Amino acid sequence: MLVWQVLNMELNKHLIMSQKSDLYLRRASGLVRIAGPWSSLAFNVIWTGNCVGLITAFILNSYVFISPGHNIPLLIIAASLLSTLNTATYMCFSMAIPRSGGDYHYIGRTLHPSLGFMSSVNWAIWLPLVLGWAASVIVPIAFSSVLTSWGIATNNAAVIQMADWLNTPDRVFLVGAVVIIIFTAITLLGNKVYFAIQNIAFVLMLIGIIITVAVFTSNNPTTFAALIDKLLGADTYQSTIQSFETQYPDISRPSLTAILSGIVLWAGINTWACGSSLIAGEVKDVGKLRTWLIANVLGSFFVGGVMALTAYLYYSSVGEKFVYAMSYLAGSPDSKIMFPPFYASFIPIAFPNFAVFIVFAVAFFLGGTFFMPQNQILGSRVMLAWSFDRLMPRQLGYVDKRFHQPVVATVICLIISLISLWVFVYTTWLGFFSQLFAVAFSFLLTAISAIVFPYRKKEIFEASPVNFRLGGIPVMSLIGLANTIFLLVFIYQNWTDSALGSNSPQSVGLIISVLVISFFLYFIIRAIRKRQGIDLDALYKELPPE
Repeated sequence: MLVWQVLNMELNKHLIMSQKSDLYLRRASGLVRIAGPWSSLAFNVIWTGNCVGLITAFILNSYVFISPGHNIPLLIIAASLLSTLNTATYMCFSMAIPRSGGDYHYIGRTLHPSLGFMSSVNWAIWLPLVLGWAASVIVPIAFSSVLTSWGIATNNAAVIQMADWLNTPDRVFLVGAVVIIIFTAITLLGNKVYFAIQNIAFVLMLIGIIITVAVFTSNNPTTFAALIDKLLGADTYQSTIQSFETQYPDISRPSLTAILSGIVLWAGINTWACGSSLIAGEVKDVGKLRTWLIANVLGSFFVGGVMALTAYLYYSSVGEKFVYAMSYLAGSPDSKIMFPPFYASFIPIAFPNFAVFIVFAVAFFLGGTFFMPQNQILGSRVMLAWSFDRLMPRQLGYVDKRFHQPVVATVICLIISLISLWVFVYTTWLGFFSQLFAVAFSFLLTAISAIVFPYRKKEIFEASPVNFRLGGIPVMSLIGLANTIFLLVFIYQNWTDSALGSNSPQSVGLIISVLVISFFLYFIIRAIRKRQGIDLDALYKELPPE
């Protein structure tokens, strides 16, 4: 009798699982769990683009225009602490809903499927778009900084000429396109290959950070002034500062605006230290708090700490006045500075050793570009989730059985990335901060979802490893509430401060269009699927198979 009851229970369980699985494209996603906590930390650090590299250079240069006269390292520290609210929000959802696809599942199964779809379309559009931006600045920032300064430091005119030769629109596009295609090929070889290459690249980035710290700590404004005067002509250092002070006697901005935008500037980057949450279905030990404290929280602190240290050392060792001067005078006839106004330019000048130069140049390149294959991976996982939930054609959900990669979705990301590269190279329609502004709306919906998730999805929450409470209130809800307040300020500041470069008519128009069209598109798809006999409402009441 007991044996019969056990067999009967197992049969019923099998029937229930079969019915549940039949709602979806197939009974398993086809993805495999391969990333450990430390690989996930490296993934998150690299995804911000700010371990070392071109985005670090771009952000440090932007600060002198957005928050002039303020304590930039302190602003970075404040922004890092606040942005950890976002990485902690994603940490909670990673353990409660451990599936690849991120916001699509978090929001869609907590608030409403239309909002989850809207947020995921937002990601799927902007991830390849920012990849196009990164590819468009490889030559102007990554190559020009190190090549030009190396040529100056070693008196090698050929290297300087090569940097100038590369820096034309057509060659910028060609170099960017080649890099995008190479990184796409890496993602198609599967996560095992990707993470092996990623971890090697991460070690090189760490060496790049060590070189940066060593160069700046061993120099000061006096030594840099002597080096610059020796290489570019007597009194170049001081005359550059004098020209700046003459032409720009007052660069101040309203204090509160400068402070808030300075926090927003870095927070817009550091909030992205949650990339592994979007591939939670491919992370090992996904249900352990330790995994996500290392990957998301420690990752966020690491990136913020490195950035604050780099900013402090850069401004104090080169000389804050000179950094401001060369940045504001860049491109003007009065500027005697022949190299781009980025921190990386000073590494070869201060230490013109060929071996060190090669290692730093490779680290600088990888640190600023290796988030590109990550964007391909994450964008393809969102599209896979749509197909898996029957929102999109089954072809979009095709996963290669050998490499466990969604091939069609990855190719679509490639196409969008190349179109984006063309837009950034040949037009001024969009800016770097447009994508930070856009994705903030997805972050906001996720934060709101975190507030209500313990109440709307009580059974899932209680069964998850994040069912902590403080004074009877779920900690997840408290984190979500604090993150919501922070993100509302973030969005307001982007909307109102033109210095951030995200509120142009084209930028705002694209952001709003993507959100509105995708929201209503969900209901059109839902109606079509209903006529085909597919009940999306029933599907969203449960979690998809792993």
